[in-house]
Amino acid sequence: MLLIIFMVGSSIVVEQAQGGGTGVRVDLPKGAAKELQAQARDFPVAVLKDGTVVAEGKAIDLGALKDRFEKLLHDSPEAQVIIQADAGVSHGRVVEVMETAKAVGVQRLAIATEAP
Repeated sequence: MLLIIFMVGSSIVVEQAQGGGTGVRVDLPKGAAKELQAQARDFPVAVLKDGTVVAEGKAIDLGALKDRFEKLLHDSPEAQVIIQADAGVSHGRVVEVMETAKAVGVQRLAIATEAP
């Protein structure tokens, strides 16, 4: 639980945050945290304003997302999930995505923000 609070509380700016890898444009919230260099093994997940979750350019439900996270961990255990949530999305929807990742054992989560 503390990890989730820490991850939500500390914003991370990710290079190519505007839709980097998700295939959709997301209006990211502003943040002034340090910048990370996105790695090829990173897995971006977008949460749109209407609550739709997008991975690999397609809308996906949480069950299918969980399956995708399991495959990701199997193929690349050190992969990082980067959540690109629209500034207007419900906090609860973002937490659902984070909990889905944690349920399968994802250890590295990042919240993408846009530099001010």
